[in-house]
Amino acid sequence: MKKMFLSALTVLLLTFTAFNNSINQGTEAVVEKAQRVGQPNAAGEVYIVDSEASTFNWEGHKSIDIGKHHQGTIQLQSGQVTIENNKVTGGNFVMDMNSIDDIDLKGHEAMRKKLITHLKSPDFFDVAQFPTSTFEITSVKDSSAGENNTWVEGNMTIKNKTQNIGFPAKIDVDGDKATAKARVIIDRSKFYVRYGSRNFFAGLAGDQIISNDITLDIDFVAKKQ
Repeated sequence: MKKMFLSALTVLLLTFTAFNNSINQGTEAVVEKAQRVGQPNAAGEVYIVDSEASTFNWEGHKSIDIGKHHQGTIQLQSGQVTIENNKVTGGNFVMDMNSIDDIDLKGHEAMRKKLITHLKSPDFFDVAQFPTSTFEITSVKDSSAGENNTWVEGNMTIKNKTQNIGFPAKIDVDGDKATAKARVIIDRSKFYVRYGSRNFFAGLAGDQIISNDITLDIDFVAKKQ
């Protein structure tokens, strides 16, 4: 099962009911420009992510009703990390945006297909024009946030817009195998995923607003080459 992080984003990305086109009428607001941080040269040996053993799940909500949400998956097109002294020093990932899928509407195929089609449209991720999203690690630091032993920062690019984000992760390296788990929340408006966002359309009624937050749950396995 080729499904995977790395929310993206992730992803990521996403989670929104297919409202009619009137939802985006209103006053447009200004969103600060996303910013890229330079990527250092990462030392270490290359481990390739095993897409068959990895998952990348997304979840999104309607703003006024946290109980109304969608969940789904995205497949990883490629990914690798560099490891030195049993620690991740860098990495990059490419996500196949055409693989966006919904899992909570299974059994309701007409609604599910409508949602997936909408997520792939210019209203959201415009996968015809932007078929991939990427994440490149720019910094890795030790952390003591509960079971999460690592703080990761990196450049996430969606729809050709880049934002440097940071999140806690649990990363373990055991010989020729590395595993990572993380929950990441990204603000889709930073990547100009505008549909139903009050950051862009200030005049939206409450029941038309879709949360800007997308939750990405990452669980990946990488193996030394």
